[in-house]
Amino acid sequence: MINLENEIVLHRTAKNVSIQEEYKFIFEPLIYFSIFSFPLTLDEIYKYNQSSKTKEEIKKALNILVAKHLIYNTSKYYQLEENLNQINNRLIGENNYERKKKRIKNVVKLIASFPYVESINLSGSLSKGVWGKETDIDFFIITKKNKLWLCRTLLILFKKIFLFNNKKYFCINYLISDDNLIIPDKNIFTATEISTLQNVYGTSIFELFIKENNWSKSFLPNTIQKESWNIKPFTSIFKKIVENLLSDNFSNKLDTFLLNQTLKQWKNKFGSSNKNNFDLNFRSLKSSSKHHPRGFQNVVLGKYNKGISEYCKK
Repeated sequence: MINLENEIVLHRTAKNVSIQEEYKFIFEPLIYFSIFSFPLTLDEIYKYNQSSKTKEEIKKALNILVAKHLIYNTSKYYQLEENLNQINNRLIGENNYERKKKRIKNVVKLIASFPYVESINLSGSLSKGVWGKETDIDFFIITKKNKLWLCRTLLILFKKIFLFNNKKYFCINYLISDDNLIIPDKNIFTATEISTLQNVYGTSIFELFIKENNWSKSFLPNTIQKESWNIKPFTSIFKKIVENLLSDNFSNKLDTFLLNQTLKQWKNKFGSSNKNNFDLNFRSLKSSSKHHPRGFQNVVLGKYNKGISEYCKK
């Protein structure tokens, strides 16, 4: 869904500066999602709004801005710049998402049948209900305590051996364990990703995760938790054997070994980046694994902050 080459088109003129600041609460979600070439509906502008405005107040503001040609409305979609291709791409993406739901569910059943998987959640474009041309099935997974790296390694080995390292339908870039559910990066990017996660397996632990990350409401107070798919996993003898035969002591030591080996590999491959960026994009803790080589978070936040400072400048 993300198009990192797409730049926000700014409407800055002297006569519009004050009104753009006044209606900053409208421009904020439009600027954020324009980074992803993603037009928004009225309900979505309300959902991703950082203010305490009501839906009626937002609708009234939208009408004013459309009348002044500061934003554009086509059918039910609002954009900073009128772009019918983006609207068409979204409609195609939504249709593809519905057609591919069965395939997504089968992948979820497979992952849920692996040892130590507690909860599976769709992230990225799929969590927004869209399957675009460049969409991967991105998963945010919660594992059992002290089993994260063991769980991750088993999943990665399966992908490399049996799926020929296909990332299209099996992209696992972020895992946390059930003993540390709080996401430390508190900003609009992570708040949006948390608020849009689609839980598909392991509802109870996911609900606890949402509760532990209630800070996201300070950014997006109008978001509500989506209904879970409650997918039942495939029957797995492998899962039962591994979880029952490996003692906690041995599996904990193995988990630590796999953490150290993975971290060593990532440092060899990506260690040229500065420490702060490496720690953010390749978070490698006992309770957290993050593998984001392209550094989406910083890229998106950089574009967003630039758009806000330029577009809503006083």
